[in-house]
Parts: sequence; C-alpha cells; structure tokens
Amino acid sequence: MDKNILLVEGPHDASVISGLLQKHKIQISDFKIVVCVGLTNLLTKLDLYLKNSSAYDVIGVVVDADISVESRWQQLRDRLLKSGKYACKRMPLNEAGMIVCPIDAEDARAGVWILPNNKYQGTLENFLLDMVPQDDELLKEVERELVHLENKNLNRYENKSRDKAKVHTYLSWEENPGCSLNTAIVSRILDSNTELANAFVMWIMN
Repeated sequence: MDKNILLVEGPHDASVISGLLQKHKIQISDFKIVVCVGLTNLLTKLDLYLKNSSAYDVIGVVVDADISVESRWQQLRDRLLKSGKYACKRMPLNEAGMIVCPIDAEDARAGVWILPNNKYQGTLENFLLDMVPQDDELLKEVERELVHLENKNLNRYENKSRDKAKVHTYLSWEENPGCSLNTAIVSRILDSNTELANAFVMWIMN
C-alpha cells in the first residue's frame, strides 16, 4: 500500500505536481497523487483517510484558496481537529506550507498547501502565472487580447476563470500549442525554479 498520499482537486493539479517532481528529480517510490475531482470529493476522501491515518506516513492536501485562504485553512483545520488526531485548533497557516504532526506518533503527519502560496486568494492558475516572467512579451500580449475581448463583451469566460483563460491562451500560443501542464513545465515553457515553485517542492520533500 502507498504510504504517502497527496489529495488534489483535479487532473491539472496532478499534472503540475508531476512536472515539478520530474524537473526537480524527486523520486518517491511510494508517493501517490489522488485526483479527487473537485473540492467536495477531496474533503470527503480526506475524512476517510484521516479515519485510517495510522495506515499512512503522510496524508497531504493541495487545494485552491479561491476567494479566501483563511477560510480554506479553517475548513481543512476543522477536519483535522474533528478526527481527534491533531492538536491544531489555534495553529496559523504557514506560508511555507503546513506540516501538522499527530498527537499519536503512529498516525500520519498531515500536510496542507493552499494554492497559490498559502497567503493570497487564488487558484492553481495563479501558481502557474508565477512561473512566467512578468516581462514576458507573449504574456503581455495575452493580457492585451483578454482586455480587448472583455471591452467588446466577447469573452465567454466568467471573471473567476480569467486567470485560467490567461494561462491556457499563453500556452496555446507557444511552439507546441495545447501541450499539457506537465509538458509545459518539463520543456521549460514554465519556470520550475521560481521562488514559489521551489517553496512548494521543498514542502513536498519535507
């Protein structure tokens, strides 16, 4: 059985994490990424894993902050507390990612990373945009095009999905249009050595 479990919301999260692990040459034979297909399913699976936490070394979670990083941390912290295995009632969120030790050493350590950076609201796409140099002329052109579409009311994406549109438009204009996020990282379209990417990889390693 896999002893280290990482729960993620969707396949794009798994693709990005796999790419970062590959670029940083991290080989963990018993490391399993569990794609949960949405936050609700992730929270349900987390409760199940926590009930049987002594069967694992680590149970990790990567989720989007969306509109509030503090609310998301409280939501996850409440589940850790409800399990009765972690004393984290007043534990603040660490910008370097959370690693919560269990009360009983036989239970799993719990890890939490709230995208993009455990500090600001946002999603996986904000994490990815951090991996593009802000002076990148192509990214600037993507931004101008999005503004152009929005000014003409031609955009069909909701405002909450704007960063997703920005990332995928940027990648669609690269040499290999439509490549996966994993490929974008491995092929160096996205920089896997930014400060934020390195902090995330360090949390994974820890």
